[in-house]
Amino acid sequence: MTDESLKSRVETWMVKQMPIIQMHGGTSMVREANPEPGQVVVELGGTCPGRGIPNVTAQNIKRNMYMGFDA
Repeated sequence: MTDESLKSRVETWMVKQMPIIQMHGGTSMVREANPEPGQVVVELGGTCPGRGIPNVTAQNIKRNMYMGFDA
């Protein structure tokens, strides 16, 4: 698998699994994807009304990706 292939797969997964981010005006973008160690760096941006994306959201994404993303 190439870096771009993994990046594309993770971006697609994020849109399907975490639509709440977009629904609240937030954004997500895969900045780095390295298939050899299976590591990705995701940037979260935007805000929910009155607050930023809480650490809980970031932890939920990490947990869900680890548990549910098919390598």
